[in-house]
Amino acid sequence: MKKTAWFPGDVKPKRKGIYQRRYGNGAWAYSKWNGDCWLSGVFNICDVSTTKTQSWLQSLKWRGLTTRGGKA
Repeated sequence: MKKTAWFPGDVKPKRKGIYQRRYGNGAWAYSKWNGDCWLSGVFNICDVSTTKTQSWLQSLKWRGLTTRGGKA
């Protein structure tokens, strides 16, 4: 799956959807941007749609998935 470059955490996505977010230790997870805030991250893209909890980390670097729906 193709991805965009990493964006700084103070820049928010223009579209709702699934993104990858990078933690300080270099690890990353899939998170959903609901238009207002980031929801908690998961490591399996199939699980991201079930996430309903707001993430307490709202300023992590992120990048988009360029394939619609996150499918390869």
